[in-house]
Amino acid sequence: MPPSPPAFTVVMDLSTILDVTDEHGHLARLLNARIDRAGGVWEDELDAFIFAILDDLEGRLRDRLAGGLTAAGLKETVSAIIDEMIGEDPTPSSRTSVSSGT
Repeated sequence: MPPSPPAFTVVMDLSTILDVTDEHGHLARLLNARIDRAGGVWEDELDAFIFAILDDLEGRLRDRLAGGLTAAGLKETVSAIIDEMIGEDPTPSSRTSVSSGT
């Protein structure tokens, strides 16, 4: 029996993970939920507000992602974490929204 190929690690940033998993729309729902929970966000505070959420998401992903995930497993994990984060907030309203870009 031939030897198994060596395992290797692929490092991806959050943007790449969202691209691979196609979770941009899901992320937009999370951002809208957080904006709604905050009662809206001033435009000059929006970048810092969004980046804090992205940092939180990235930290949770770092804590939960394990080696050996397939693309489907990665998508499932990212989706579950975003769902958890949305579940921490009330349903978003249409007061302020963030476009998913699609």
